[in-house]
Amino acid sequence: MCKYFFVIWVLLIWGEAVFSQTLCAKGHGKVITGINNTQYCLSPMQMNWWSANAWCDAAGMKLVDTTKDCDCTGYEGCKFESACPNLATGYSGTTGKEVWSGVPNGKSGAYMVRISNGSIYAEPNRVGGARYCALCK
Repeated sequence: MCKYFFVIWVLLIWGEAVFSQTLCAKGHGKVITGINNTQYCLSPMQMNWWSANAWCDAAGMKLVDTTKDCDCTGYEGCKFESACPNLATGYSGTTGKEVWSGVPNGKSGAYMVRISNGSIYAEPNRVGGARYCALCK
């Protein structure tokens, strides 16, 4: 009898560890919380800008906007050492450290954010390469 209780206890602990991550996009994305407590949805895979935009759209959201989603003024932990302090979450997952934004850069580019430190970079080609993940709001 004790053996069965032990097995159930192990399964409950394991289940808590595995399923404690908050998911979004119908279970296909991971919730990332900005410094200002706004929640964003991070795609699990890298893709080009067009696919990232479509992924957010399919989830009923939009890509982050570096002109609106970077502010964390008045929140504890908000440090203006980066271009996008609200998204300087310190995230260190294996993918998703760099995400597309919905802000265009010229005719064919867009801006991306490194969410580990809040840096913003200009990516000259929205189509080229599946190098960044989607971050939606």
